[in-house]
Amino acid sequence: MSQQKVEQNKKLKQNRKKIVAREKWIRRLWALLGLVLALLIIGWVAYSIHAKVEANRKANPTTTEVDLSDLMNFNLDNGDSAK
Repeated sequence: MSQQKVEQNKKLKQNRKKIVAREKWIRRLWALLGLVLALLIIGWVAYSIHAKVEANRKANPTTTEVDLSDLMNFNLDNGDSAK
């Protein structure tokens, strides 16, 4: 059994660079997948909030009334009287 462990350790040492490179690649892949998942969740939350705000805005429109009667009744003779 001891000889078997020695053989296994020799194989691991021979392929150490490949193993480390593969583990590094797998870690990067998981990090990328986590980033994509986080962006998707953030985008989904932002879209949901935006959709609710727009639905509320359409359901309760804000109206503003402006009284323009003073502008319509503006006396243009003020300029003539100054002459």
